[in-house]
Amino acid sequence: MAHEIRNMELYTGTLDNVIAFILTEMEDAAVGVEKAERRCTRQSTSALGKIEAIQANLLSRVAS
Repeated sequence: MAHEIRNMELYTGTLDNVIAFILTEMEDAAVGVEKAERRCTRQSTSALGKIEAIQANLLSRVAS
């Protein structure tokens, strides 16, 4: 009986470690997604600013 209890404790401990590992990996992945979102937002904002500058330049040329 003690052997069975020990096996169950090992099994439970292993499951706890697996769950902790998975949760840590998911948290790390979420941080990576947030960083990628911020990078994409910066790049999109930069690209939009360039497009607006080009558009303003073209409009000023047409108005001249």
